[in-house]
Amino acid sequence: MSVNWAIVISSLVFAVAHLSLSEVLPLAVLGGVLGVVYTRSRNLLAPMLLHSAWNTITMLGLFLLGSSAN
Repeated sequence: MSVNWAIVISSLVFAVAHLSLSEVLPLAVLGGVLGVVYTRSRNLLAPMLLHSAWNTITMLGLFLLGSSAN
């Protein structure tokens, strides 16, 4: 399998594994970006830090939206 197809398939699996139908497209794009970052850097730390940053931004957004609802 080529690297490009491996990235496409793994990004779709990444998106589906999050079990959120409304988030499949953005998560698939994120998975693709993470795959490209890994193939370019050959360092697993780079996509791990990017994934962590994504989760941090998402959590901050949820906290801010949650606090404004009260």
